[in-house]
Amino acid sequence: GAERYVTAADWPHPQAKAETFYLHGQFGLPLFGKISGDAPTSNKQTSLLQTPVNGLCSASASQWTAGVLGLILPPCSAQDNVVNLLEAVYTSEPLEEDMAINGPITGQIWASTTALDTNVTVRVSVVGDNGIARPLTHGIQMASMSAFDASKSRFMNGKLIQPWHPFSAESKRSISPLTAFRADVEVFPTSALIK
Repeated sequence: GAERYVTAADWPHPQAKAETFYLHGQFGLPLFGKISGDAPTSNKQTSLLQTPVNGLCSASASQWTAGVLGLILPPCSAQDNVVNLLEAVYTSEPLEEDMAINGPITGQIWASTTALDTNVTVRVSVVGDNGIARPLTHGIQMASMSAFDASKSRFMNGKLIQPWHPFSAESKRSISPLTAFRADVEVFPTSALIK
């Protein structure tokens, strides 16, 4: 978004600081809520149907398949509006000043499922004045494999920014239907200036 390159002596950028944004749930359809820096004051929950093929319509699906899936992706990979119809969507108020995102992102999601396992997906998009949601980055985490090793994870000013998941038989968690679990979703790092 800045239309220029920036170099730094280290990564994440030495001047970067971690920020926390909270999801504010909403009942009903469509499943649109708000995201802001204000902690929630109530325990609103969002319910939705699992849509296993939704993750195929993303840039990260192409990354995970070493570009092969990118050759056949439908147009929804360039915008999130169609995919958002099947997901819970949280949108901020319009920005009052430019916002820079640079580095890793973690989506800490508390959820439950009626199944014995599920995937938790986090998308970060920029919504233009025309209402088109353009994807910036994306991450997906299987609930049963969401345990992370804090000693190998990346923290910034005390906040988890990049969980390290062992993805081993020993780290596998049991997911019980209708029991809340925490999934720390590693979202692919990105660098963007949101106007």
